[in-house]
Amino acid sequence: MERFAVGEVELTWGDEFSGRASLGAWRHGGSFTRFDGGRERHTTGTYLMLEQELWSAPNDSGGRQSVASFMQLGQADADLTVFETHLGGGVTWSEFVPDHMLGLAVTRVELSDEPGAALSEDHETAIEAFWRWQASPRLVLKPDVQYIVHPGGAGLDDALVVGLRAEWRL
Repeated sequence: MERFAVGEVELTWGDEFSGRASLGAWRHGGSFTRFDGGRERHTTGTYLMLEQELWSAPNDSGGRQSVASFMQLGQADADLTVFETHLGGGVTWSEFVPDHMLGLAVTRVELSDEPGAALSEDHETAIEAFWRWQASPRLVLKPDVQYIVHPGGAGLDDALVVGLRAEWRL
């Protein structure tokens, strides 16, 4: 049986400008083929996430709007996975209109340089703009636009991706 486990510790702070930091590690207990042809009985990785509210003020509907920033850092075994290191960050503006959020993010992934990974690029970078709308108590819609440099590290042309994510809560 394959097992996947995640452990995380979190610290939160602030009354006026809240924030949080999470530090975690994961382990996948499956059987994996290394890029050099060998076998591994598991793989592991670590991550760090930081979020900080930067500004907050009343909005026109009596709620509070805010601007927040976030940062993500992740690491995995480059002998087994294409994505070795991930660094991302961005800003969000919440409740400028009730039930809406705008965001802008940039993510860069350092790709494995192992010969068996067969990648022609050393990184992938994505720039994303999104809008999140709480359409009803159960439905969230999130259209987004991404520009991806070196998609998949496979020598492909840069890509423009337009998407729509829908979440339905039971």
